[in-house]
Amino acid sequence: MDLRDSLRRLGDPHSTEFGVVSSVALGALSLIDPAALTPGRRAAYRTALAAVTGAMTWMAARSEFASLEARVGTTVGATGTVLGLAEAGEAVDARMQRGLVRMGIRRPRAVIAATSVAFAAATFLADRAWSLRAVPDPEALGWEDRMLPDPVRVLTSALLARTDAFGAPELRAQLETARERTFTDERFQSPSFVQFVVADDAPLAVPGNAAFPVTARFAAPDGTLYVVTLAIGEGRLASLEVVEVTDDGEEPTSEMDRWPEAHEVTLHVETPHGTVPLG
Repeated sequence: MDLRDSLRRLGDPHSTEFGVVSSVALGALSLIDPAALTPGRRAAYRTALAAVTGAMTWMAARSEFASLEARVGTTVGATGTVLGLAEAGEAVDARMQRGLVRMGIRRPRAVIAATSVAFAAATFLADRAWSLRAVPDPEALGWEDRMLPDPVRVLTSALLARTDAFGAPELRAQLETARERTFTDERFQSPSFVQFVVADDAPLAVPGNAAFPVTARFAAPDGTLYVVTLAIGEGRLASLEVVEVTDDGEEPTSEMDRWPEAHEVTLHVETPHGTVPLG
């Protein structure tokens, strides 16, 4: 597993890596006795605790909320709560430590840290088990074929109309009767992805498996840039997808909630010299 895969798994709130690192981080902070810190160091301690909480909340929110505003709001709220309740939490921590000392425990901080790790790990395992139980396997759900949305048909037609190469004539013939295949459960339907269903006797395109070289780009009202890509599989129209344009190595963070209209996009084509706009 390379570094990029490791970082991607670390950012997955349901991965083992996330559970281990987050539990250990909270345990390490619990080894510190905030009552023994100077005011400056106590402020740094509280900041570190809030930062760890904020990072964990942000990663969890990425899998729960499509909206960037919702993720930011949730993260800020969790971080602010930790800072706001810091003094009360430290008072509870001091009482716990005094109680352990009265019980004859020689290293009360180690016990508190171990308890924090155990609690964090149990919370992570319970959350992961709940998420796996609450979300059914999409492959076990039913499918249905229905008419293509008009914007999808118009966009696909516009991409295919700009060239007669790459099997475009055959793909245009397929589009005339193509339908959309989607999950019957609306929770798994995406507003930015369509899977095509093509008639068995439709003419096949060559090459049979490829990304069609003509794409469509457009900017959302917030300035986010998106690209519409058409995939070909086994000589047939396979899918149309809208994805955010990001720098190399970055994962998309935004998803469109609608298909763009034809007048909103500019067409581009892949060339040996890179992607260039079509006049």
